[in-house]
Amino acid sequence: MNEKRLRIIIVDDEVPIRQRLQLFDWSACGAEIVGEAENGEEALDLCASLLPDLVFTDIKMPVMTGLDLLKQISQEYPEIPVVLITSFDDFNYVHQALRMGAVDYLMKVTLRQEELAQTIQKARDWLQSRYSQKEYERAEERKHKSQLFRRMLGQPQLREQSQQEMLQNLLFPEKLPELPFRFIRILAQVKREDEMIVDQQLQELLILQQKQSRLADMKYWYWFSINLGDYLVWFPQTYPLEELTVIANGIIDHIRHSLAASMPYLVQDAAVYAIISSEVTSYDEYRNVFRETFFWIDYCFFNEGDSVFVGKPVPMQVMDGKLEFELRTSFRRSLTDLSSFNEYVRTEFKAWMLKHRVHPSGIRMFLKSELQEWDSGSKDIVHDRTQLVQRIDQSATLDELISNMIYWMEDKRGDFVRKEIRRAKEIIQERLGEPVTLSAVAGEVELSGDYFGRLFHEELGMTFKEYLTRCRIEKAIELLQTTNLKVYTVSEMVGFPSYRYFAPLFRKFTGLSPSDYKRG
Repeated sequence: MNEKRLRIIIVDDEVPIRQRLQLFDWSACGAEIVGEAENGEEALDLCASLLPDLVFTDIKMPVMTGLDLLKQISQEYPEIPVVLITSFDDFNYVHQALRMGAVDYLMKVTLRQEELAQTIQKARDWLQSRYSQKEYERAEERKHKSQLFRRMLGQPQLREQSQQEMLQNLLFPEKLPELPFRFIRILAQVKREDEMIVDQQLQELLILQQKQSRLADMKYWYWFSINLGDYLVWFPQTYPLEELTVIANGIIDHIRHSLAASMPYLVQDAAVYAIISSEVTSYDEYRNVFRETFFWIDYCFFNEGDSVFVGKPVPMQVMDGKLEFELRTSFRRSLTDLSSFNEYVRTEFKAWMLKHRVHPSGIRMFLKSELQEWDSGSKDIVHDRTQLVQRIDQSATLDELISNMIYWMEDKRGDFVRKEIRRAKEIIQERLGEPVTLSAVAGEVELSGDYFGRLFHEELGMTFKEYLTRCRIEKAIELLQTTNLKVYTVSEMVGFPSYRYFAPLFRKFTGLSPSDYKRG
């Protein structure tokens, strides 16, 4: 991993000293000089405008001394470390400066490139330690807020003043949103086994996006986690719905692109949505408004490409007797053969679902109850009820449900696979160590991406990414068993550029970490 280049300000009232410092090879130390100042007051102005990573300062200067500058930076910019540039006669001040928080000091007369590199590394270590501590504190704060928020939701109705105070405690140190306000709820739906690793990545993305919004002087927002893959975004000021929609789309687009780049081998794509709440006109309303957003979680089952939802959706229908009879009649009529069933679920069943918007829980109960009748049905129907029930329960969208039903309802089809899929399997095996995408392989077998993805799933019973991941893990197992290669080398050879993602996927498939598997 390439370390960030440190941006440095030099502060000294003597021009020759600043010129001499400019002659050092700062780039070799992973740093660059972005500003110079003659005294402490100028340096503070530069800190405000440039936000440097590190300040080198003389001690004895007019207007404001180095010690006074160190004190001011510690108060106003506690994340910026300070290094002293001293003369022999300044040495009495060095111990005082170190007690005040200076990271290191350098002697002007004896300063060498090696000393400069060591000091910059010491400053880098200080920054990393500070960053880790801050990230830990922020993570603990978000965890506390998550627990507090869930307790607030479960409490009975409170006086408005009590709810306002609890909301203020929840959002502290940020101020209460201006009334009326809306908030945004971000949801990521992935398989249960991927929740932890995706949540960690999403939190890092939200931290970065929040920081960038502040630095770019954009619409500032703050957030905390409710549960894995579930986050609330708050705004201190009131913005029009149109602006919030733009912000929500920007957050979702950034998350999706970042996940695709950093986790291309995720077993199943993360479905990421944003819900913009209804308008909250008083502080005693926010809990009820938040509860409204839960309706969208089920509504996403029918989602046909939307990323951002607003307000409260139209309630779904309950699977009553009339609807159940209507669906059962057409459903059982399609069970005469596999061809009829496949055509039915792709067209008539899907159209019926989109028309009536029956709650997904009712549909799942209906389908599982129908399993009781399938044992006496056509021999073309797969009898493995346990696996089919699991597939029905785990289907996050209507399209996924239809795809799972087609695969698990088909008769065992032997080894026959269409030539496009056979060629795709060959391409995957040939390029396990390279970035392999569905769209690229689809192009090589001369099919559209959407059609190829559906066909691949129907032919092999798993998604393109599931198959790719399985092949990579199987190749990794072979290399770990037959070679003396390091685990991280094997990870890279089979297409996992980061051990951080390779290890949990390997454990999920084998039950062991790569290192434990290699040791036997």
